[in-house]
Amino acid sequence: MKSLVLVLASTLLFGSIARAEDHIWSKQGTELYLVLGNEGIGHVKPLRVYSPDHLKRFQIDFHAGREGDAIPDANIIIGKQTIPVELDKEWAQVEVLWSPDSKSLALTGSFNAYTNSTKIVLLTANGTKAVSLDAPHQDMARTYPACKAQGADNEYCRKEEDGASFNYASVAWADPHTVVIMAEVPCSSSQGGIMCQVAGYELDTRTGGIVNRMTARQLKQRWQNNLAFNLHIPTAPEWQSTTQSHLLP
Repeated sequence: MKSLVLVLASTLLFGSIARAEDHIWSKQGTELYLVLGNEGIGHVKPLRVYSPDHLKRFQIDFHAGREGDAIPDANIIIGKQTIPVELDKEWAQVEVLWSPDSKSLALTGSFNAYTNSTKIVLLTANGTKAVSLDAPHQDMARTYPACKAQGADNEYCRKEEDGASFNYASVAWADPHTVVIMAEVPCSSSQGGIMCQVAGYELDTRTGGIVNRMTARQLKQRWQNNLAFNLHIPTAPEWQSTTQSHLLP
């Protein structure tokens, strides 16, 4: 996925204000920076992203951390109700993408300039429920088996055989119950012949099942207008002599 400059010098001290025009993965998403020094807490307002029905908001506040870095606290606010949302501790920024019916939330966060992950949260009567991403993880593991790629790092690839540590981003909502996820093998030479490979998934958030599996080309044809960047179609993966992927770019 596209390279990003995650932290500006001013962000390190005072943080960053959410800007609706800023997008990382989805044109409909809103980018929030999570990096802030303790000394900047009094200088920033809560970061807020309102739902389409304007009755809910995703909000990030900060509290002081022990090592000088402020800790982000994420919540969904509905009237007087506050529902905590767990963020990955390694995220430096997060993109917020509400579902059209305002009942679900897709969060995609980045660890660094080329590694990211996503989580989908459903609002329930008792709070929230996380949608399982096991189905796309397992499909990516089958499609791009890390240790069978030509030139793969034999020690590193074993850590990626379940597909969960590949890149995942929520890029659109097809409807209130179907989120569109872009999956990518990180663009690192340690991935060998599968580096930068891309697939797409339309995922049913009620069941966690894959509604539609897409090659990179199909993902581009169907969802490019929703992407905040121009999706590059990767070249064919390169495998060790006896290996072949079932999903072409």
